[in-house]
Amino acid sequence: MRRIAAKYRGEVKAFREDAVKKLTRALGVHTNDWRPAEREAFSNFAMTLSLVDDLDDWTRTEKQALLKIIRAKAGADESKYLKQMQQHSRLRAAIIKLGS
Repeated sequence: MRRIAAKYRGEVKAFREDAVKKLTRALGVHTNDWRPAEREAFSNFAMTLSLVDDLDDWTRTEKQALLKIIRAKAGADESKYLKQMQQHSRLRAAIIKLGS
């Protein structure tokens, strides 16, 4: 929230849009043809991952796995999403670090 307040003057919409642009660029993906639920999941992940400092250093395999996780989050089977999250050690570590 401090980052939003400082850089975006409290404008969450601007923060979200910037985060989506950065994640789109980092992952080399376009979400135009994704389902609305997938785009929403991407947007939510983008906000969180904008706080991760080393996303650009992730391997191509790690980034591809992240895309699968984001799309699985929007799917009907939550267990698929959870299983993929458990297998992505770098993403799990980043989220744990953000929470501490």
